[in-house]
Amino acid sequence: AVINLKTNQHFIKSGEKVKEVYIILKGSVRQVTPNYELLLENGCIIGMMEGNAGTFLCDYVAKEDSMLVSYPYRKPEDYKTIFHSQPEFAYAFTHAAIIQCKNVLNRYTKLGQTVRNYYMFCMERYEDYKTLCANMGIEMKSYSKIELVNPLTLNNKIEQWEIDYNLSIAQRQPEELKSFYESSQELCIGEIMHASKLIYAVVSNIEQMSEYIQNHKNIIVNDNKADLVELYFDLAKQAATKGKDLAPIHQKVQEIHEFLEKTGLFEADKLNARFQEYKGYDFDRNEAAGSEDSNSESIDSGINILEQDCMQFILDYAGYENEEAQHMKAVFEEFSSLRDIYSTDDRVRTLRKQITTAFYDIYAKAFFKSMENKFLQ
Repeated sequence: AVINLKTNQHFIKSGEKVKEVYIILKGSVRQVTPNYELLLENGCIIGMMEGNAGTFLCDYVAKEDSMLVSYPYRKPEDYKTIFHSQPEFAYAFTHAAIIQCKNVLNRYTKLGQTVRNYYMFCMERYEDYKTLCANMGIEMKSYSKIELVNPLTLNNKIEQWEIDYNLSIAQRQPEELKSFYESSQELCIGEIMHASKLIYAVVSNIEQMSEYIQNHKNIIVNDNKADLVELYFDLAKQAATKGKDLAPIHQKVQEIHEFLEKTGLFEADKLNARFQEYKGYDFDRNEAAGSEDSNSESIDSGINILEQDCMQFILDYAGYENEEAQHMKAVFEEFSSLRDIYSTDDRVRTLRKQITTAFYDIYAKAFFKSMENKFLQ
């Protein structure tokens, strides 16, 4: 059947059962997950990736007015029916599978390198910060958020040979591929199913990597200024009051700025404004009067969310006894460690209910406690 889509038409939702596969004849379609997007263009097959799973992994949204043709599909054997009625589609489907696999693998390889680079950069700059503090005789501030970060462990193990094998196939001349695959529909179906299984695993990993980046990108810089840049900023202020050479600190801050620009993870205007604040700061001002020391003292005496156990602070403020507070923290920690917070598993459901109940209880107690504070009224 021929299907015409309008621009931005959302025609498949994640979780829906695969009943058909679709070939894009004209236009393009966005393949979307919460943290990932890939553009499928003319000749690509929608539903091939999910052929083994039976349910759609992604949402599919028309990027522009597009035309698709659909074929009934429930199981791999259905490809035989499609190819029997239209033999020329056997190689067309196979070639599309190979190209889609190549595109996804290239995206996967690039993003994987970004994740590894980001993690290593965070760890190295934090170690540099600690070293600078030690060399300058300045007490370092611990940053629990970065200390708790672990390298990403992907759910789906994909061997390097699988990547090399599929990219090697994609590099073959079209005539060579066509001659080989047109000799047998079984070869075509086998290659399609192999590619679909790999693409499914790769896209799942891409989603996981994208989520990892989103969850951790605010370690280096964020709107609240509770970040690695602020540690360096504070270090530079303290070093200035002691008459230390600030060049090593400035160099590290510059390295951070350049790295973040290359990642493309942040809005350029916000990023530049944040680092301009550092670069434009007069570290020599009021040095003789020791105003920076006074400022540091007032900061240290307040709540420093780089060091503070914020959850414990909130529970203490709300008036929870130690035993009850520890139970609350254990529930939140267990929930935050879940791989899938939307799982239908009984334990996950129980945790979601406990979290919801706990949130409103904490909110109410903290609110009424704040009403007793005349400075907040």
